[in-house]
Amino acid sequence: MIDDEPPPDDDDDTGPDPRPTKKMQQVYLDMHYRKMQRDLCGTQKKETKVFLAVVVTALGPARFMVVFYWCLVYWPLLTFVTGLVFSELFRVDGGGHILVYFLIAAEVLTIVTFIVVNYIYPKFVTSHWFAVSLSPRRYWNLAVTSYSKNEHKTTFEIEYDGKWGCLARRHHCRYSGQVNGAGLPHGQGVWSDDSYSGEILSGFWEDGKPSSPFKSRQYGGKGNTFVGVRLVYFMATDDSFESTKFYPTNENPPRVGVASVECSVAGDFMSHLPAAELVGEMTVEGENQVSVGSCCLALDQFSRRVDDAKSLKITSTSRGVSVEGHLFDVTGMPFTRRVQQIIVDVASPAPKYESLGFEDETGTADEGNGDEEMAPYSEITAAPSLRVEGWVKAKSKPALIFIPGFNSWLQHSLETFGQMIAMTQLAQNVYPILYEWPAAQVLTYRLASLMSASMNNRKNFLQLIEGLRSEGITDIHIITHSMGVQTLMAAFEDVDGAPSPVAKCFGPAPTLTGPHLSSGLENRLVCRSITLLNPDFPVAPFIERGFQTIRRVSSLITVVGDKGDQALFWSSLINGIFNRLQYSQPSPCDSRKTEAGFHFEHRVGRHIEEMCISAGSGSERMILRQTSIEKSIENASESNGEQDHWLDLDVIDTTGLDTNVNDLRHSAYNVNAILLR
Repeated sequence: MIDDEPPPDDDDDTGPDPRPTKKMQQVYLDMHYRKMQRDLCGTQKKETKVFLAVVVTALGPARFMVVFYWCLVYWPLLTFVTGLVFSELFRVDGGGHILVYFLIAAEVLTIVTFIVVNYIYPKFVTSHWFAVSLSPRRYWNLAVTSYSKNEHKTTFEIEYDGKWGCLARRHHCRYSGQVNGAGLPHGQGVWSDDSYSGEILSGFWEDGKPSSPFKSRQYGGKGNTFVGVRLVYFMATDDSFESTKFYPTNENPPRVGVASVECSVAGDFMSHLPAAELVGEMTVEGENQVSVGSCCLALDQFSRRVDDAKSLKITSTSRGVSVEGHLFDVTGMPFTRRVQQIIVDVASPAPKYESLGFEDETGTADEGNGDEEMAPYSEITAAPSLRVEGWVKAKSKPALIFIPGFNSWLQHSLETFGQMIAMTQLAQNVYPILYEWPAAQVLTYRLASLMSASMNNRKNFLQLIEGLRSEGITDIHIITHSMGVQTLMAAFEDVDGAPSPVAKCFGPAPTLTGPHLSSGLENRLVCRSITLLNPDFPVAPFIERGFQTIRRVSSLITVVGDKGDQALFWSSLINGIFNRLQYSQPSPCDSRKTEAGFHFEHRVGRHIEEMCISAGSGSERMILRQTSIEKSIENASESNGEQDHWLDLDVIDTTGLDTNVNDLRHSAYNVNAILLR
């Protein structure tokens, strides 16, 4: 029986106990399982091989494609070549059967080996029987080489046999950090393992396992780097975590919670990543004082934000000058063009002293004899704080709301959004929130479009916005992908000629020089930006009224599109057929412009060159840019009468981009480093 008490400290004369405790073995086993996942699942690859005029494209996990190629390509090819080379030998009676038997035996052995290595062995080493009866200590010959413990952290180092047992050198793994009452890593800690597939992981631990946020780098190889992030989700659908319903519904109350996502961010990208899991259980929004806003504030315990700044990041862009984490005091906005200089005050803290607690010759501590100058005190040096004149610290971080596209279930949406957050530094500056709506399945595409504009979906999005405002989160950024833009347009669609309830929660669009909010609108939210990624929305209604409904609340709108987007091509075709058959479509997608007969319905993400209105339509002049340069262009066009006016938005055309773009050219934004930068 293995003793579960921690080994004595290194300072003890007896030295550390070479037997690892059960807790140490469990930590080693959990981290070893992470290594097995990386080794067995492999990296994401897209290979093309030609065999007998058949092109095989590997789109699945690497481990399945390996056994596929061995069984259908390599072994048959090897058997065929062997038959040609040794044709004289196999020409005797029954000689050809030997090759057939060899091929069958080799393929059966390959499949059995694949099943054992990928399924039976991982189940074996993670089973309760293995941990109790066989024990990892005996299996890997684990031995504790160092152990120390103090009030702040616990450190232990374990030596173990590698893949080839005693035939190869032994490896070392080490943990240093906080532990819980049971002796398991819990809190901030660092793990290092010097084997090729080992990793150096620094971040948060929970009950012996790494839990986001953390950052990890594989010890050997190409410097593969992994990041774990935490996201807040607002589930406004009746779907499950792992799948969507064929007939989408959202009759039940929305649920909220926090999720953890681990992603590859550098080097080789692992095929089993990103991987999402829920932290705790889903809770009905607003039940037991749990709201989407409170979930956001719970993320602050993992951030390093402090009240007094120790460093400042000052940035100058076309919008003006900004100081990270600060608002310009005059306008209340994060950037300004008014300042000619920025003055930073250095506030030195008052010196603090603490008693050294020296002992005198009698062995008693000297607590002072009334003479303060003679008392043994040590000065504590603290870093000075930085304060920017004319700027104030932001009370809270802004929220970044992501609305995924069609046929996206919660797990998939979390992994997609988490990959985008992990590839950037957004997690440090915003509260990342996923709004999951009823996205249906492939064959119910049109139902998903209708559900995006349903009354329940609009009410749920309003509940999300109000939940953020109730916790004092005032600045909002919104990102949509594909059909997710229809949820956004439905939420901001005018009701009987007046702004929608969601639009009424926001103040007017902030300008570069105007005040933060007008008098009487101090309780309104501020929509800092709206980004539409490959938007699946018809062009005509977007120009007629859709753009105006979001432009009135945000002055920074960006459309990211691709003229070769294949998914939006099929969307144009399918919607054109449904419209020709006079099937109903959601009200935000209705247009005053009707065309006779069948036609492709142009989508915003594929026809980004059409983001303009015809000259002379004065009713829409309010949505045009009003800079001095564009005013001159507008005046020139009035005399010309033929020049179009571009909408007041930014367009990013990714048509010519070949980096990290899949065949559909529709949903590779979350791993495209060029676009994310």
